[in-house]
Amino acid sequence: MCLVGVYSVNSSYVDLYVLVLFGIVGFILQDLGYSPAPLVLAFVIGPRMETALRESLMINQGAIAPMIFRPIAGTIYPAAALVLILPPVLRAFRRRRSIASVPSGGVVRSALPGLRPEEFTTRRPFPSHGNRTVSFVTFMLL
Repeated sequence: MCLVGVYSVNSSYVDLYVLVLFGIVGFILQDLGYSPAPLVLAFVIGPRMETALRESLMINQGAIAPMIFRPIAGTIYPAAALVLILPPVLRAFRRRRSIASVPSGGVVRSALPGLRPEEFTTRRPFPSHGNRTVSFVTFMLL
């Protein structure tokens, strides 16, 4: 049905090839674990962002400095940098903390006979209450 719909718009075989090509790319990306939501969001918001950037440059006579050094931009840029940098830093911190809790040699052994290593629990990086883990915000406030 997709092939018929694409061909009926422009009666062009090139559109069919583009459909098949993007179908294969989409299948590969889905197989690799990529979510389609950010791609769709980029297709929807991208042209609007480009238009807004062009309008801002026209208002500022081509100067980009007023867009960077405004107080609101001084707040948003560090927040965006924090969102990008904080997850890998926390992941490395948790990894280092979990490695430090494992005895030397890297092998967790049971001190009690009959207790398998799978049953040996290590310290968790975040305190947990039942099945839910305390959120990151609560952890940062502690």
